[in-house]
Amino acid sequence: MFGTGMGYTALSRVRTLEGLFLIDLHVNKFYCNENIDRVLSQMKQIKRKQLIFQNSSNYLNILFHNIEGLKCNFNALKNHHLTRHANLICLTETWLNDKIKKQILK
Repeated sequence: MFGTGMGYTALSRVRTLEGLFLIDLHVNKFYCNENIDRVLSQMKQIKRKQLIFQNSSNYLNILFHNIEGLKCNFNALKNHHLTRHANLICLTETWLNDKIKKQILK
C-alpha cells in the first residue's frame, strides 16, 4: 500500500524507460498530498548566482569541487560547462589510490 510520496519516490528512482515495470498498478494509489501546494508556496525562491568566472588574464578562475569519486564522475566533470572556464581545478574526495592508473582518467 502506498503512502504519501511513495509513488513519486518509486518512480523517481527509474533511470530508463526499460527500467520501469508497472505490475498490478492501482492508479488510485497515486495521489498528491494536499499540503504540497501550501508548503511550496511558503518556500523561499532560490536565486541563481551569476557565473563569476572572468574572461581576462587579470584573473585566475578556480573551480573547487567535491567530486565524490573521480573515476566514476570523470566524464561528467570533463563535460561540465564550468570546467572549460577554469584555469585551475581543485578536487576533493577523488577516492583515488595508487592502484588507479593515470590512463584511466584520460
